[in-house]
Amino acid sequence: MPEINRVRQVQVTDWSTEPTPAIEFTLSAFGLPEPYGIEWERPTPWWLYAAISGGLLLFVVVLVRLWRRQPRVA
Repeated sequence: MPEINRVRQVQVTDWSTEPTPAIEFTLSAFGLPEPYGIEWERPTPWWLYAAISGGLLLFVVVLVRLWRRQPRVA
């Protein structure tokens, strides 16, 4: 039987000391389905922050307009 010699050379070009997020070690990160009943926390979507900020800004604008519209008592 012939002998098989395999050599693999790896060169690391991106080195980071930051901790790797746990989401990268899940089955779904590798394209596999998660077992039934396993649900991972997802980060809050950016559009939710934008919608809340826009709503608050609109509320402040309405309050300022109502405040400026009131007659002033001398």
